[in-house]
Amino acid sequence: MENVPASGGLGPTKIASSLHQAGTSGEIDRSADYTFPTGAVTGMHIYGAIWSPNMIQFYVDDPTNVFFVQSASDIGTGQTWGFNHTSFLLLNLAIGGDGSWPGAFDATTPNPAVMTVDYVRIYQAAAVPAPSMSNAPSITVKAGATAGNTSSVSVGDTLGSGRVYFACTTTAPKASCQLNTGNALNANTVDFSATATGTVTASVSTTANSFLPPMSHWWRMLDLARFIVVALVAAVLLGFAAKRPARAWRPATILGGMLLLCGGVLLGCSGGSTSTPTPGGGTTPGSYSVTVNAFTLTGNGTAPDATVSIPLTVN
Repeated sequence: MENVPASGGLGPTKIASSLHQAGTSGEIDRSADYTFPTGAVTGMHIYGAIWSPNMIQFYVDDPTNVFFVQSASDIGTGQTWGFNHTSFLLLNLAIGGDGSWPGAFDATTPNPAVMTVDYVRIYQAAAVPAPSMSNAPSITVKAGATAGNTSSVSVGDTLGSGRVYFACTTTAPKASCQLNTGNALNANTVDFSATATGTVTASVSTTANSFLPPMSHWWRMLDLARFIVVALVAAVLLGFAAKRPARAWRPATILGGMLLLCGGVLLGCSGGSTSTPTPGGGTTPGSYSVTVNAFTLTGNGTAPDATVSIPLTVN
Protein backbone atom coordinates (compact mmCIF):
# COMPACT_ATOMS: atom_id res chain seq x y z
CA MET A 1 0.00 0.00 0.00
CA GLU A 2 1.22 3.48 -0.85
CA ASN A 3 -0.41 6.83 -0.17
CA VAL A 4 0.79 10.24 -1.35
CA PRO A 5 -0.85 13.67 -1.40
CA ALA A 6 -3.14 14.81 -4.19
CA SER A 7 -0.10 16.30 -5.95
CA GLY A 8 0.93 12.69 -6.63
CA GLY A 9 -2.52 11.69 -7.89
CA LEU A 10 -3.92 10.03 -4.76
CA GLY A 11 -4.76 12.28 -1.82
CA PRO A 12 -7.20 11.70 1.05
CA THR A 13 -9.50 9.21 -0.71
CA LYS A 14 -7.19 6.80 -2.59
CA ILE A 15 -4.25 4.46 -2.07
CA ALA A 16 -2.24 2.47 -4.59
CA SER A 17 -0.78 -1.02 -4.61
CA SER A 18 2.09 -1.78 -6.96
CA LEU A 19 4.52 -4.41 -8.13
CA HIS A 20 8.02 -3.48 -9.29
CA GLN A 21 10.61 -5.88 -10.65
CA ALA A 22 13.54 -6.06 -13.02
CA GLY A 23 12.90 -7.02 -16.63
CA THR A 24 15.02 -7.83 -19.65
CA SER A 25 14.85 -4.22 -20.87
CA GLY A 26 14.37 -2.28 -17.63
CA GLU A 27 12.02 -2.12 -14.68
CA ILE A 28 8.51 -3.59 -14.96
CA ASP A 29 5.92 -1.58 -13.04
CA ARG A 30 2.27 -2.50 -12.51
CA SER A 31 -0.10 -0.64 -10.25
CA ALA A 32 -3.77 -0.13 -9.35
CA ASP A 33 -5.55 2.52 -7.28
CA TYR A 34 -8.21 1.83 -4.66
CA THR A 35 -10.79 4.51 -3.82
CA PHE A 36 -12.40 4.19 -0.41
CA PRO A 37 -16.20 4.06 -0.59
CA THR A 38 -16.38 6.21 2.56
CA GLY A 39 -13.91 8.68 1.09
CA ALA A 40 -11.49 8.41 3.99
CA VAL A 41 -7.93 7.09 3.89
CA THR A 42 -7.34 8.41 7.41
CA GLY A 43 -8.23 6.10 10.27
CA MET A 44 -7.32 2.48 10.73
CA HIS A 45 -7.58 0.12 7.74
CA ILE A 46 -6.34 -3.36 6.97
CA TYR A 47 -4.07 -3.58 3.92
CA GLY A 48 -3.24 -7.09 2.80
CA ALA A 49 -1.74 -9.21 0.06
CA ILE A 50 -2.64 -12.83 -0.64
CA TRP A 51 0.79 -13.89 -1.84
CA SER A 52 1.02 -17.30 -3.49
CA PRO A 53 3.39 -18.76 -6.06
CA ASN A 54 2.89 -17.04 -9.43
CA MET A 55 0.11 -14.73 -8.16
CA ILE A 56 -0.43 -11.78 -5.78
CA GLN A 57 -3.84 -10.36 -4.79
CA PHE A 58 -4.13 -7.01 -3.00
CA TYR A 59 -7.10 -6.21 -0.75
CA VAL A 60 -8.35 -3.58 1.67
CA ASP A 61 -10.09 -4.28 5.01
CA ASP A 62 -11.29 -7.79 4.06
CA PRO A 63 -9.59 -10.64 2.16
CA THR A 64 -12.67 -10.90 -0.06
CA ASN A 65 -12.31 -7.23 -1.05
CA VAL A 66 -9.58 -7.84 -3.64
CA PHE A 67 -9.02 -4.95 -6.05
CA PHE A 68 -5.75 -5.79 -7.84
CA VAL A 69 -4.49 -9.17 -9.07
CA GLN A 70 -1.26 -9.90 -10.92
CA SER A 71 0.10 -13.25 -12.12
CA ALA A 72 3.16 -14.62 -13.83
CA SER A 73 1.29 -14.37 -17.15
CA ASP A 74 0.93 -10.59 -16.84
CA ILE A 75 4.57 -9.50 -17.10
CA GLY A 76 5.11 -10.16 -20.80
CA THR A 77 6.69 -12.79 -23.00
CA GLY A 78 10.28 -13.62 -22.13
CA GLN A 79 10.06 -12.12 -18.63
CA THR A 80 10.55 -14.02 -15.37
CA TRP A 81 8.11 -13.59 -12.49
CA GLY A 82 10.14 -11.99 -9.72
CA PHE A 83 8.06 -12.80 -6.63
CA ASN A 84 8.68 -16.48 -5.90
CA HIS A 85 11.65 -15.61 -3.66
CA THR A 86 12.21 -14.88 0.01
CA SER A 87 11.61 -11.18 0.68
CA PHE A 88 11.55 -8.76 3.60
CA LEU A 89 8.90 -6.38 4.92
CA LEU A 90 9.35 -2.61 4.89
CA LEU A 91 7.17 0.03 6.57
CA ASN A 92 8.29 3.52 5.69
CA LEU A 93 7.10 7.10 6.21
CA ALA A 94 8.90 9.17 3.58
CA ILE A 95 9.02 12.91 2.96
CA GLY A 96 8.84 13.98 -0.69
CA GLY A 97 11.61 15.70 -2.56
CA ASP A 98 12.42 17.02 -6.02
CA GLY A 99 11.76 14.25 -8.53
CA SER A 100 9.80 12.11 -6.05
CA TRP A 101 6.30 10.79 -6.70
CA PRO A 102 4.37 13.55 -4.85
CA GLY A 103 6.96 16.25 -5.51
CA ALA A 104 8.82 18.43 -3.05
CA PHE A 105 7.36 19.05 0.42
CA ASP A 106 5.86 22.46 1.10
CA ALA A 107 4.02 24.40 3.81
CA THR A 108 1.08 21.98 3.69
CA THR A 109 3.26 18.96 4.52
CA PRO A 110 2.44 17.77 8.09
CA ASN A 111 5.35 18.27 10.42
CA PRO A 112 5.61 16.19 12.45
CA ALA A 113 3.83 13.47 10.43
CA VAL A 114 2.66 10.24 12.08
CA MET A 115 2.05 6.77 10.65
CA THR A 116 0.36 4.52 13.19
CA VAL A 117 0.69 0.74 12.75
CA ASP A 118 -1.39 -1.51 15.00
CA TYR A 119 -0.05 -4.89 13.88
CA VAL A 120 1.65 -6.89 11.13
CA ARG A 121 0.44 -10.44 10.73
CA ILE A 122 1.35 -13.25 8.35
CA TYR A 123 -1.06 -16.15 7.92
CA GLN A 124 -0.43 -19.60 6.53
CA ALA A 125 -3.17 -20.53 4.06
CA ALA A 126 -5.11 -23.74 4.69
CA ALA A 127 -4.63 -26.41 2.05
CA VAL A 128 -6.67 -25.77 -1.07
CA PRO A 129 -7.99 -28.74 -3.06
CA ALA A 130 -6.95 -29.07 -6.69
CA PRO A 131 -9.62 -27.95 -9.14
CA SER A 132 -11.39 -30.35 -11.47
CA MET A 133 -10.79 -29.78 -15.19
CA SER A 134 -12.88 -31.27 -17.99
CA ASN A 135 -11.53 -32.50 -21.31
CA ALA A 136 -11.93 -29.83 -23.96
CA PRO A 137 -12.69 -29.98 -27.70
CA SER A 138 -9.73 -30.04 -30.04
CA ILE A 139 -8.52 -26.92 -31.83
CA THR A 140 -7.97 -26.76 -35.59
CA VAL A 141 -6.37 -23.67 -37.07
CA LYS A 142 -4.47 -22.61 -40.16
CA ALA A 143 -1.02 -21.20 -39.62
CA GLY A 144 -1.39 -17.45 -39.24
CA ALA A 145 -5.19 -17.55 -39.00
CA THR A 146 -7.16 -15.84 -36.23
CA ALA A 147 -10.44 -17.75 -36.49
CA GLY A 148 -11.36 -21.20 -35.20
CA ASN A 149 -8.55 -21.33 -32.67
CA THR A 150 -10.29 -21.56 -29.27
CA SER A 151 -11.41 -24.31 -26.90
CA SER A 152 -13.05 -24.05 -23.46
CA VAL A 153 -12.28 -26.07 -20.33
CA SER A 154 -14.89 -26.35 -17.57
CA VAL A 155 -13.27 -26.05 -14.12
CA GLY A 156 -14.59 -26.51 -10.60
CA ASP A 157 -13.40 -26.23 -7.02
CA THR A 158 -14.69 -26.01 -3.47
CA LEU A 159 -16.85 -22.96 -2.86
CA GLY A 160 -14.85 -20.46 -0.83
CA SER A 161 -11.43 -21.91 -1.74
CA GLY A 162 -10.25 -18.67 -3.32
CA ARG A 163 -8.60 -17.76 -6.58
CA VAL A 164 -6.79 -20.25 -8.85
CA TYR A 165 -4.21 -19.19 -11.43
CA PHE A 166 -4.21 -20.85 -14.88
CA ALA A 167 -1.40 -20.91 -17.45
CA CYS A 168 -0.93 -22.69 -20.77
CA THR A 169 1.77 -23.96 -23.10
CA THR A 170 1.74 -25.46 -26.61
CA THR A 171 4.04 -27.89 -28.43
CA ALA A 172 3.43 -26.19 -31.79
CA PRO A 173 6.54 -24.39 -33.10
CA LYS A 174 6.44 -20.61 -33.48
CA ALA A 175 3.07 -20.53 -31.72
CA SER A 176 1.74 -19.34 -28.37
CA CYS A 177 -1.39 -19.83 -26.30
CA GLN A 178 -3.46 -17.42 -24.24
CA LEU A 179 -6.19 -17.95 -21.63
CA ASN A 180 -9.33 -16.00 -20.83
CA THR A 181 -11.49 -16.82 -17.82
CA GLY A 182 -13.68 -13.73 -18.09
CA ASN A 183 -12.64 -12.63 -14.60
CA ALA A 184 -12.83 -8.84 -14.29
CA LEU A 185 -9.67 -8.49 -12.21
CA ASN A 186 -7.45 -10.99 -14.00
CA ALA A 187 -8.32 -13.08 -17.04
CA ASN A 188 -5.80 -15.79 -16.07
CA THR A 189 -7.62 -16.60 -12.82
CA VAL A 190 -10.90 -18.07 -11.63
CA ASP A 191 -12.19 -16.87 -8.26
CA PHE A 192 -13.91 -19.67 -6.32
CA SER A 193 -14.72 -17.38 -3.40
CA ALA A 194 -18.36 -17.06 -4.39
CA THR A 195 -18.78 -19.78 -7.02
CA ALA A 196 -17.81 -23.42 -7.46
CA THR A 197 -17.52 -23.44 -11.26
CA GLY A 198 -15.79 -21.52 -14.02
CA THR A 199 -14.63 -21.64 -17.63
CA VAL A 200 -11.13 -21.28 -19.03
CA THR A 201 -10.96 -20.56 -22.76
CA ALA A 202 -7.67 -21.30 -24.51
CA SER A 203 -6.73 -19.63 -27.79
CA VAL A 204 -3.75 -20.26 -30.04
CA SER A 205 -1.69 -17.78 -32.05
CA THR A 206 0.33 -19.25 -34.91
CA THR A 207 2.78 -17.82 -37.41
CA ALA A 208 1.89 -17.71 -41.11
CA ASN A 209 4.04 -19.68 -43.54
CA SER A 210 5.68 -18.53 -46.74
CA PHE A 211 5.65 -21.32 -49.30
CA LEU A 212 8.92 -22.39 -50.88
CA PRO A 213 8.84 -23.46 -54.56
CA PRO A 214 8.68 -27.25 -55.08
CA MET A 215 11.83 -29.17 -55.93
CA SER A 216 10.61 -29.49 -59.55
CA HIS A 217 10.89 -25.71 -59.80
CA TRP A 218 14.55 -25.76 -58.84
CA TRP A 219 15.25 -28.69 -61.21
CA ARG A 220 13.57 -26.77 -64.03
CA MET A 221 15.74 -23.74 -63.26
CA LEU A 222 18.82 -25.99 -63.41
CA ASP A 223 17.63 -27.50 -66.72
CA LEU A 224 17.20 -24.01 -68.16
CA ALA A 225 20.73 -23.08 -67.12
CA ARG A 226 22.11 -26.22 -68.71
CA PHE A 227 20.13 -25.56 -71.88
CA ILE A 228 21.59 -22.06 -72.13
CA VAL A 229 25.13 -23.44 -71.80
CA VAL A 230 24.47 -26.12 -74.42
CA ALA A 231 22.88 -23.58 -76.78
CA LEU A 232 25.90 -21.27 -76.47
CA VAL A 233 28.28 -24.13 -77.30
CA ALA A 234 26.09 -25.13 -80.24
CA ALA A 235 26.03 -21.54 -81.52
CA VAL A 236 29.81 -21.40 -81.39
CA LEU A 237 30.09 -24.64 -83.34
CA LEU A 238 27.59 -23.51 -85.96
CA GLY A 239 29.40 -20.18 -86.33
CA PHE A 240 32.67 -22.03 -86.75
CA ALA A 241 31.12 -24.28 -89.40
CA ALA A 242 29.78 -21.35 -91.39
CA LYS A 243 33.37 -20.09 -91.92
CA ARG A 244 34.73 -23.42 -93.20
CA PRO A 245 34.61 -24.95 -96.68
CA ALA A 246 31.45 -26.90 -97.41
CA ARG A 247 33.06 -30.30 -96.92
CA ALA A 248 34.46 -29.22 -93.49
CA TRP A 249 31.39 -27.71 -91.81
CA ARG A 250 29.12 -30.73 -91.97
CA PRO A 251 30.46 -32.46 -88.77
CA ALA A 252 30.30 -29.21 -86.81
CA THR A 253 26.76 -28.56 -88.02
CA ILE A 254 25.65 -32.04 -87.05
CA LEU A 255 27.28 -31.71 -83.59
CA GLY A 256 25.68 -28.28 -82.99
CA GLY A 257 22.26 -29.59 -83.96
CA MET A 258 22.65 -32.57 -81.65
CA LEU A 259 23.58 -30.23 -78.77
CA LEU A 260 20.52 -28.06 -79.41
CA LEU A 261 18.31 -31.16 -79.45
CA CYS A 262 19.91 -32.43 -76.22
CA GLY A 263 19.32 -29.04 -74.53
CA GLY A 264 15.68 -29.08 -75.53
CA VAL A 265 15.26 -32.57 -74.12
CA LEU A 266 16.88 -31.49 -70.83
CA LEU A 267 14.53 -28.51 -70.55
CA GLY A 268 11.47 -30.60 -71.22
CA CYS A 269 12.29 -33.53 -68.96
CA SER A 270 10.86 -32.01 -65.78
CA GLY A 271 8.20 -29.84 -67.35
CA GLY A 272 5.35 -32.12 -66.32
CA SER A 273 6.12 -32.15 -62.57
CA THR A 274 3.35 -30.82 -60.28
CA SER A 275 5.03 -31.10 -56.85
CA THR A 276 3.29 -29.11 -54.08
CA PRO A 277 5.14 -26.10 -52.62
CA THR A 278 6.40 -26.70 -49.08
CA PRO A 279 5.61 -24.35 -46.18
CA GLY A 280 8.43 -22.61 -44.36
CA GLY A 281 9.19 -19.84 -41.87
CA GLY A 282 6.07 -20.26 -39.76
CA THR A 283 4.14 -22.82 -37.71
CA THR A 284 4.62 -26.14 -39.47
CA PRO A 285 1.33 -27.98 -40.22
CA GLY A 286 0.90 -31.04 -38.01
CA SER A 287 -0.63 -32.45 -34.83
CA TYR A 288 0.28 -30.78 -31.54
CA SER A 289 -1.24 -30.07 -28.13
CA VAL A 290 -2.12 -27.22 -25.78
CA THR A 291 -1.68 -27.88 -22.05
CA VAL A 292 -3.69 -25.89 -19.49
CA ASN A 293 -2.24 -25.93 -15.96
CA ALA A 294 -3.92 -24.89 -12.70
CA PHE A 295 -2.02 -23.49 -9.69
CA THR A 296 -3.78 -23.14 -6.33
CA LEU A 297 -2.87 -20.81 -3.45
CA THR A 298 -1.09 -23.58 -1.57
CA GLY A 299 0.72 -25.36 -4.40
CA ASN A 300 4.46 -25.03 -4.88
CA GLY A 301 4.06 -22.98 -8.06
CA THR A 302 6.27 -25.30 -10.09
CA ALA A 303 4.27 -28.50 -10.44
CA PRO A 304 0.67 -27.74 -11.49
CA ASP A 305 -2.09 -28.88 -9.13
CA ALA A 306 -4.23 -29.97 -12.09
CA THR A 307 -3.72 -30.16 -15.83
CA VAL A 308 -5.58 -30.95 -19.04
CA SER A 309 -4.32 -31.42 -22.61
CA ILE A 310 -6.19 -30.10 -25.67
CA PRO A 311 -5.40 -31.64 -29.10
CA LEU A 312 -4.23 -29.05 -31.63
CA THR A 313 -4.11 -29.42 -35.42
CA VAL A 314 -2.36 -26.84 -37.60
CA ASN A 315 -3.06 -27.08 -41.32
